[in-house]
Amino acid sequence: MCKISKTLFLTTLMNLVLAASAAFAMMLFSVVTATIVILVSIALSVLTIRSTLKKLEASLEEEVRAAKQLLAAENAALEELAQINASFLQDIKHEVRNPLHVISLGVDYVYEYFEPKGDAKEARKVLATMQNEALRLGRMVEGMVELASAEGRKLSREKIDFAAMLISCTDNYRFKLASNRNVLQVKISDDLPYVYVESEQLTRVIINILSNANDSVTGGMISIEAFTDNSYIIVHIRDNGSGIDPYLIPRVFERGVSGKNNDGYGLAICKTIVEAHGGTVRIESGELRVESRNAVIENTAAFISGSVVTFTIPVYGGQGN
Repeated sequence: MCKISKTLFLTTLMNLVLAASAAFAMMLFSVVTATIVILVSIALSVLTIRSTLKKLEASLEEEVRAAKQLLAAENAALEELAQINASFLQDIKHEVRNPLHVISLGVDYVYEYFEPKGDAKEARKVLATMQNEALRLGRMVEGMVELASAEGRKLSREKIDFAAMLISCTDNYRFKLASNRNVLQVKISDDLPYVYVESEQLTRVIINILSNANDSVTGGMISIEAFTDNSYIIVHIRDNGSGIDPYLIPRVFERGVSGKNNDGYGLAICKTIVEAHGGTVRIESGELRVESRNAVIENTAAFISGSVVTFTIPVYGGQGN
């Protein structure tokens, strides 16, 4: 009986030990599992934070890069403006000096005319020279101001009927051409599209080129032809005048360069305005071949020699809507 009790006790004790061991093992497993879960969560959180930090860092770098680019663009604009102002002042200093010198000498001569030894005929000649130089000085100053204005201002564009604007320009300028006995022919394609431009600036381009053509010929023929290639409006303005000296062609669009006795700023202004609108401008002179996209120009033989200015303007593409 005693042996049975002892065996039962040992068996029970062993069972209790095994149960406790199993419970301890289960608890240890739970603790380890929970610890692993916590560590994995922490690791995932760290990765998430690191990814977020990288994104923030990339975003900050992009913002810094954009700010640097904006600052560089603003600095470049300021430098360009400074160069424009410097060029403008240099132009005034250089170009105004000679006419003022001529006017000064003319005034001195006229003062001397009032002495008994003076020559009235020669004095009238000097006065005419003074007047011409004064007028030229006025045109130069106006040209320099217009050029500086065109280079340094933002365009105020709107949708414009180019054909109507061109007709208005030519109609208004016919009397000036007629005063020099020049005949104007206008050929405008029927399908000419709208453009997105500042009409006042583009009108100045057309008038400047017509004025140059009118100055180059007397009793001659001037023609304007406008057509489109669906991307640009193309304008040819021709004259059968004396043409331009070949050595001036590469520099004819530079400020102050002129083959005539005028201000030398008209074509420079035209180039600045046309390029600001996204177009191009070029000039040819000498023996010219007449080409027409929508009609054959009458009296083509009249245009064998002379000059032709061609400029382009992008067609309207829905801007401003």
